[in-house]
Amino acid sequence: MSYHSAFRSLLVLTACLSCLANATLPFGVEPNAAVTVKHTDAVSFDPLAVLAILWNPRASVSTSRLYAQPCRDRFRWPHLMQIGAITVPVSVLVGHLTSNYRSVHPALEMFMASVDELSVKSTIGNAVNLFRTLPVSSCESGLIDSLSFRPSIYPGNDIVIVSLLAPGRGALDAQTATGSRPARELSQGLGRLVFRLVELLMSLIVAFGLVFCVLWADLWGIVLFGTYLLHWFASVAVSFCRLIEPDTWTTLGIRADESIVYAVYGRPSGGLIVFRGTQETMERWARTSWRFSDRPWSRLVHWSWIVTGLFAALASVACMVNMNGYTQLVFLGMLLYGSAAEILLTVVDRTFESGSNSVLGPYSALEVESGDKKYKSIIRASIGIAADYQLGSLSWISLGLLPDRDVFQALEAAVKFLHSVDATGNMPSEAHLNESLSIYDQRCSEVSQEDRDTRDGIRQEIQSVWRQRIVGPQAAVREPEHISVEIAEK
Repeated sequence: MSYHSAFRSLLVLTACLSCLANATLPFGVEPNAAVTVKHTDAVSFDPLAVLAILWNPRASVSTSRLYAQPCRDRFRWPHLMQIGAITVPVSVLVGHLTSNYRSVHPALEMFMASVDELSVKSTIGNAVNLFRTLPVSSCESGLIDSLSFRPSIYPGNDIVIVSLLAPGRGALDAQTATGSRPARELSQGLGRLVFRLVELLMSLIVAFGLVFCVLWADLWGIVLFGTYLLHWFASVAVSFCRLIEPDTWTTLGIRADESIVYAVYGRPSGGLIVFRGTQETMERWARTSWRFSDRPWSRLVHWSWIVTGLFAALASVACMVNMNGYTQLVFLGMLLYGSAAEILLTVVDRTFESGSNSVLGPYSALEVESGDKKYKSIIRASIGIAADYQLGSLSWISLGLLPDRDVFQALEAAVKFLHSVDATGNMPSEAHLNESLSIYDQRCSEVSQEDRDTRDGIRQEIQSVWRQRIVGPQAAVREPEHISVEIAEK
């Protein structure tokens, strides 16, 4: 190499180093920048970045519905980018990395966090308290509504009866055949329209945020909204599957048995909820469990949802604090809309369809008029309502719901006789009343002094309720606050 060529190379290298020394780094950081607090007059919402990763119990419930799709015959439940939504895939990923899921899949573990076990007193299995718990998923909004009825002025004496019609699919077919199909299809159509419009607007907000950031040349915003858009597509793919499935009507080998059994749940705030159904239906409920649908396509969409959710979670913090203030505002608007939309869809699910979601089959709920004494509510629930709801064959004493005393044994004997009159299809009459009172008087002819007022009160209530039945069969029924008649399991 000659002297002149070496000199020219040295001049070029010096010029390049000079340009690099005077250049600025990406995102406006100077080469000699010090670690100092940034002062700016621009709009900024940096502290609100925590909203994206804030724990939100409704986000977990929404994800459970996304994976289980409990109402897929009516609505496809979407995943909304609400506050705390991206913390759920991160927690599932942690479960994959830290737990042995050969028996319990982390996605199933996430879903089971939304399943409550109701402590009940039951005659399921035609035995007293053989089954002491019943699983209720948060996806089954109708059953949860029946647990949350409005108390009367005597909350401790309230009784709500949830009647599970005879087993599963056969009853569903009968209900569909006899129901008002045009009205049902109209309500379902309106509900689906609302669901799809809400989902469409959610996707447009995410896409608008990405386009806005591109036009604004905000690289941080492009990364953030880009990861959220990918997570959105993965969520849509999940919503077309059913990754969590119950085994109520599939693998449980339970024999057909249409004898009526009961499960009684005592609300902590007072009152009883009595589930009334066939032995087969109730035992299937008690034995229900859920499983992860471990198929290749299910695993693909599950992991795509987790990975895109992880990137969205990382971007929510790393990018939010560096974005332009106006793009931050768009991001916060997306989170707030997603939270409000999830609540809206929950209300729509309960409003546009008279039924609710259950793996058990069609069911309906009825609230019995409460009395100032517990035995009055029991008598009205046993003989004062329609036969499909009557609790006349329920043994209150054996379940520990009434004291084991002569007066209450006589009460059970009298109402069981009158209930048998309804069961055989006979019309209520004074002759039936007189015979039941004769049974009652024989059983409690000799009672203690403290039980005499109770004895007379029970006798009077039996007469009053049965005579109201003779005049009009609906006299003892209060208008229910909700009636549920559908099922999502097919």
